[in-house]
Amino acid sequence: MVRRIAAILAGDMVGYSRLIELNESGTLARHSMHMLELIDPTVERMNGHVVKLTGDGMIVEFGSVVEAVQCAVAIQKEMLAREEGQPEDCRIQYRIAVNLGDVVFQDGDVFGDGVNIAARLEALAEPGGIVVSGTAYDLLKSNVDVGYRALGEKKLKNIAIPVRVYQVTEEPTPPATPAKKRRTGVLASITAAVLIIAGAAWVYTQFSETASVEQATSQGDDISSIIVMPLENLSGDPAQDYFAAGLSDDITTDLSQLQDLFVISRNTASDYAERGINPRELGVKYVLDGSVRREGETLRINVQLIDGQTGSNLWAERYDGSMDDVLSFQDSIIESLIASLQLRMDPGQKELLQVSETDDPRAYDAYLQGYETLNRRTAESYAAAVPHLERAIELDPGYGSANAVLAVLYIEVYVTRRHTSVGFVYPHEALVTAEEYLEKALERPSARAYQAASLIHHVYSRHNEMMSAANNAVRLGPSDPNSYSTLAYSLIMNGQPADAVLAIDKAMALDPSYHPVFLAIKGTAYHMLKNYDASLEYLERSYARNPEDSLAVVMLIATYARLDRLDDATRVIADYPSGLGLRVMSENFNFRNPEDWDDLSEALLKGGMPE
Repeated sequence: MVRRIAAILAGDMVGYSRLIELNESGTLARHSMHMLELIDPTVERMNGHVVKLTGDGMIVEFGSVVEAVQCAVAIQKEMLAREEGQPEDCRIQYRIAVNLGDVVFQDGDVFGDGVNIAARLEALAEPGGIVVSGTAYDLLKSNVDVGYRALGEKKLKNIAIPVRVYQVTEEPTPPATPAKKRRTGVLASITAAVLIIAGAAWVYTQFSETASVEQATSQGDDISSIIVMPLENLSGDPAQDYFAAGLSDDITTDLSQLQDLFVISRNTASDYAERGINPRELGVKYVLDGSVRREGETLRINVQLIDGQTGSNLWAERYDGSMDDVLSFQDSIIESLIASLQLRMDPGQKELLQVSETDDPRAYDAYLQGYETLNRRTAESYAAAVPHLERAIELDPGYGSANAVLAVLYIEVYVTRRHTSVGFVYPHEALVTAEEYLEKALERPSARAYQAASLIHHVYSRHNEMMSAANNAVRLGPSDPNSYSTLAYSLIMNGQPADAVLAIDKAMALDPSYHPVFLAIKGTAYHMLKNYDASLEYLERSYARNPEDSLAVVMLIATYARLDRLDDATRVIADYPSGLGLRVMSENFNFRNPEDWDDLSEALLKGGMPE
């Protein structure tokens, strides 16, 4: 079972039963010819894949919503000419709908609300017409030479949330009046935005920097949601905080591999814990809470599973032992949670959970120290994390996560040019080292390893491999927000910024307390869509939270330039702590389409970036 973002086209013949009754052989023969001569070739030309055929309809999957709508428009235009000579009451006409969302692929078929919404929408199209969902419309805008007429929100059968619907028209929609340019600075407040991700039917509302967990986790009855609150360190030694935090993170990571479980990210859990929010207020179905006491080699872990609605204790367990038992304790916690939540697992998921990362508790302890140190993302933390992670690998050379995290570390110091902080003279040395660790990490594939692989393939402009690795990261970490942020960045570099918006929206839904780079990625996607006002909003927010993030800085300069705010672009360049130049930037933005770099570099030069 594979879950990924896709555009779904649903098509159906109008009045099929009536046409069959009038002329069965003629109708079937012409329908077959339309499929053979028009529909199949058009779908193939637009990079679509037919996943299901019925007697009078079809379900087609596309990697791009733009190509899906272009395909629908081409089919409907040609059908007018092909049926023109037929008597009016005998003409074959199709209704077509396009929806964009998160769907599940299994055994050559496709499932989920994303498909169901497309199928239900199709009935709202006029004979020979096309309708698109709100999620598709938001990302299409002027990318296809057609217009759109809002039909309002429609309640669809067996779909809990009303869906915005737009009719595709022949005349292109007039461009909107440009919005008034905003002044530079942190936005005082963010307008509440409701973003619907069709397919999972996840709705979340974003206020300021934090989204509503209650709405982010309003899944159907078949999808459970859980938050793993940070385990409390009862050791009396703040130096052991890394151990409690790392154990919480590993439990979250293990649970995120389960397709039928929506797992709130560790960042969000930490944010809510720091603010003292009662778990019952979070809106998730389940809360895992507990504590860790480590004194020398003695270890005690207490965990409890709480009903998120009633607050009742569903399951509790205490594990007493030594550090040598920590890995078996962690496995027992996961097994007990799976049993308590009655989760279904396919053989692939069982195999993933049964593969132990390491059997050496000392390697695990060193890994946790290194990972927690790296998360500070400073030159000093990069240098401090390396010996811990190297120690973990020295104790267990096949430790996949330790190798993957070191690969990520060295990619980051290469991209940010902080290579000297880890002892390298030239940036390329860090990249070569990252590849060496990645090769070892992929011997035990994980979402984190594929995230690193996607970044390395991007550096070398291996776009097909980059996309494959990003999709594998999502496959192995379906509840890992970093998998979706990696996919979003890869989609931008692959020339699919509209799809990237949906991917980064999903990352934000999984991690409402997201890292500011998520905002930078979303701003970059909108910039590539030439929606500079939307781009500016997200880039300014990212820059306000981290003015040293290179992606936010570079894209903010380009966006200010496109909006003719050259003084603001100059200020951002002057405030950046290290030098900026087009030559270095060209190594970090390896677009599949050369025109994308030409467009970006033109904006950067206009904004005052030196060559």
